[in-house]
Amino acid sequence: MLHVNAQSGAGGVDPRGHFWIRYPSGVEFGGQIVCLTVTLNQAGLTGHIEKVKTANPGLGFVSGNYLNIEVADNGPPPGTGAPAPDLVNFHPGQPGQPSSCPVDSPDLPLSQGNYVVHDKPVTDLAGMLGLDQFIAQIESAANDPYG
Repeated sequence: MLHVNAQSGAGGVDPRGHFWIRYPSGVEFGGQIVCLTVTLNQAGLTGHIEKVKTANPGLGFVSGNYLNIEVADNGPPPGTGAPAPDLVNFHPGQPGQPSSCPVDSPDLPLSQGNYVVHDKPVTDLAGMLGLDQFIAQIESAANDPYG
């Protein structure tokens, strides 16, 4: 089980959120999101492990370590007619924070649940066109020679 809730500003600035991972074997841990990259329907995240109910030192799932997580949003949850299930994957923990949170190819299909990944466009073309018209009106009313 992987629960993740994360967001950031444009271009991955100010990433925030949390994650929680629970294995059937009882290994259970979570923490804060410190990096977020979104490309189309996929997200790459880096989590800092801060809370551990049951550790797995062999995989680096111990307090203070970092791990990369990838998710792919392929539409509605399983059983609702989605073309493919959402996908997920995460990597063993490591002591230092990775230099990036790449969007690799997650490959483990979800059996239940639903990931939602979306990236707000950097510019809203329709809004920019409206803004351009508004600025032109202001410039015209002000007799701006450059307008």
